[in-house]
Amino acid sequence: MDQAGTTRLLLGYLSKRGVAAAWCVHDHPLQKIEQECTRLLTDQKRRASIANYLSVNPIIKESLESMLAQLAMAAGVRWQDTKGDLQPLAYRGWHIGRWIPTFLLIDGPLGKLLRDTNSPIAQMLREDARLKPQARLYPLLCSALDVFNCELFRMVRNGFAHWSFRWSGQGGEAMITIVDWKTGAEQERVSMLEAEALHWLTTEVIYALDASVLRAI
Repeated sequence: MDQAGTTRLLLGYLSKRGVAAAWCVHDHPLQKIEQECTRLLTDQKRRASIANYLSVNPIIKESLESMLAQLAMAAGVRWQDTKGDLQPLAYRGWHIGRWIPTFLLIDGPLGKLLRDTNSPIAQMLREDARLKPQARLYPLLCSALDVFNCELFRMVRNGFAHWSFRWSGQGGEAMITIVDWKTGAEQERVSMLEAEALHWLTTEVIYALDASVLRAI
């Protein structure tokens, strides 16, 4: 399957969950998110404010660089090369190894960039979110932030952060049950592809911010 097909597949899973609506209706969301990130720097005063904020908080850029290094490493790993009887575990581990650091970044430095009241980018997104949908300059960034703040993402993120989940089934049919590690209660069930869709959305925001903002300043 090519990139466009993969994008449509994963957006379909997000749409069924009722999240990332702005991404789901856009014909070319990956191009659009890059354009929005580039637009963040078009105003010179705000560009200077963003540059100053990143200078005061260097861990944001450093953490994204580390995250990209981890994703590059994971891209070169072939779970298929594992011995036959270990392939199901290798397949599961390959996904978990990519998901956990990505989800945690949203709860850390990247979340700070997008939510901190002192962050110029967070301020711009809050201003944009107050506009009517058709007037927004950053609809995909605002939509992604809504996903990061929603209950589904929070539970999946926390479940993987605490290694508090059950994995049943194999391949694309696998199901993941998020468990409250304190009480043992089941909190949410997501398919492997739904979790992959949440991870995909997160990484696309990371790639766009890195290429169009962090490397441009």
